[in-house]
Amino acid sequence: RLKIYQLKKIYLTDSTPVLDHFGLRVIDQNSWTVSIADGEVAYVDTFRVVPEQRKLHLEDHAEHLVSGLTSVLRRQSRDDRLNSLILTAGLDHREVEVLRAYIAHSRQLGATDPVPVVTSTWNRHPEAASLLMRLFRSRFNPLLGQADDADRARLVERNHRAFEDYLDTVELASEDRVLRRSGNLVMATLRTNHWTGATKEGHPLALKVDCALVDEMPAPRPYREIFIHHLDVEGVHLRGGPVARGGLRWSDRPSDFRTEILGLMDTQMVKNVLI
Repeated sequence: RLKIYQLKKIYLTDSTPVLDHFGLRVIDQNSWTVSIADGEVAYVDTFRVVPEQRKLHLEDHAEHLVSGLTSVLRRQSRDDRLNSLILTAGLDHREVEVLRAYIAHSRQLGATDPVPVVTSTWNRHPEAASLLMRLFRSRFNPLLGQADDADRARLVERNHRAFEDYLDTVELASEDRVLRRSGNLVMATLRTNHWTGATKEGHPLALKVDCALVDEMPAPRPYREIFIHHLDVEGVHLRGGPVARGGLRWSDRPSDFRTEILGLMDTQMVKNVLI
């Protein structure tokens, strides 16, 4: 059983789709109204649920499931089918956001696979998601030591090889392309604030990428790129070289704002040569 405690009532039309996106099927539901101090009331909804994959034991994923549901119901995380990876791949909701960021970055780089296709691909391959986040952690978790540590380098190599070995088992070329694209971006990433600034509520995730390592990047290829991802905003910072100048711009092209910024970067580089 799963209970949701609320000070403001969340109706079934809102809560049931969220549970469905986490891979939970609702069998039945009961509600109670509880009187609290100062005449106010609270609400308790009890759901009897089963995971879509019956072999899963919800108790084994209770901590990640509760934190994920809390984040979504508070509108701090996106509500979509990728959330089912919390159960099937053993990820926490912040790791699911990392995967969303790489998917969003891929689309800005020109990937044309429809979002439902990308989402269903990852849900058909939860092991790939688990291996990808293991690779991400081994590259950037500060608790694992210095970036140039020999033991850490061997761990990264093992995890990268495990992810690549899994890709060899993927039969459909379209699915291989979706999974491999995110793996390439993880290996091209130089730094992230996932363990620092992004841990603060409302602070976006940032991924700094070495553009020379990114496959299928449209020209002109920047020197470095920082992709910003949040529920409410996305952005990109492009640098033409180690020393660069530029400014801020608000784009009204959410589907391809990077193309707009890339054109501005190219123009700015020409101006820099003249200056």
